[in-house]
Amino acid sequence: MLSIAFVAPSGVQAAEKHKLQLDIYGRPLLPVYFSDGSKSLMLLDTAARRTGLKNKLAQKHAAEVHDFSSIRHFSAAGLTERPYATLYDLSLFGRKIEKNTVALYADNAMHDGLVGFDIYSWHILRFHAKDQAIELQPNTADVGRAGWHVIAGRYNRHLGIMLTTNYNGQEFEVLLATGTSRSLIDGNAARKLVSAGIVKKPDGGETTAMGIDARPRGLTYTVLPDFRIGPWNLGDLPVLVTNLPSKDATGYVNSNFIMIGADVLMKQDIALDFRDFQVWVPGSGQAQASRVLTSSGVK
Repeated sequence: MLSIAFVAPSGVQAAEKHKLQLDIYGRPLLPVYFSDGSKSLMLLDTAARRTGLKNKLAQKHAAEVHDFSSIRHFSAAGLTERPYATLYDLSLFGRKIEKNTVALYADNAMHDGLVGFDIYSWHILRFHAKDQAIELQPNTADVGRAGWHVIAGRYNRHLGIMLTTNYNGQEFEVLLATGTSRSLIDGNAARKLVSAGIVKKPDGGETTAMGIDARPRGLTYTVLPDFRIGPWNLGDLPVLVTNLPSKDATGYVNSNFIMIGADVLMKQDIALDFRDFQVWVPGSGQAQASRVLTSSGVK
């Protein structure tokens, strides 16, 4: 596994609930502030390691563009090579980032930019479905006291949260990605489930938006009956079928790969723990938060 040395940021703010805005596809937008006091609404993409900005916005805020160089940038839209720049001052919910590498996007991108792991690292993103709000929490004390279940996960090479579950005898790798409007399944995995008679053959057409530079597109869809990840019961999960970057996301060749999108993550209470790369979901009754559950059982 990739070895990462994490350094906790300074100036951590007390948790505060912030109202979420959603784009027309139901994906979360966050207000990012710059040194001149201006702000931009940017797409929160929990699949992305790095923050991204439109070229013109980077130039406006005096970002240092690294000409003739590029970085590998992963988001809900997949892995791309992009020009990049160094931005010296931006903040999210009072958390100031004084020097940050940002991927650059064309000026016709859907949003001014996207917010990646580098801005919310070492924090917990807690979503409140009823209030349509988000908290950037420094630890999991609140969800622990509330008796939520924790699902052990891991980080992938792009510092997204990966979960593993066994679905009808087949192991699936699951990436939580608010940057895609609809949950997605890789075409190879869908074909296996169809062949096994577990799901119906994909048909129809639904539109999804992935990342900020790819145009929304129509895809066929199917439903995964009674889909669960440990204690997290997603019920009958509608998924669109496409060719996903399975190896880039999971690190494995020929893995069964699913991306859980904003259609799920924005409609229920959930906490994404980017300190320990795990997920917290509300428990029933007096469930003990110390009881760690993985997709295969109690750990």
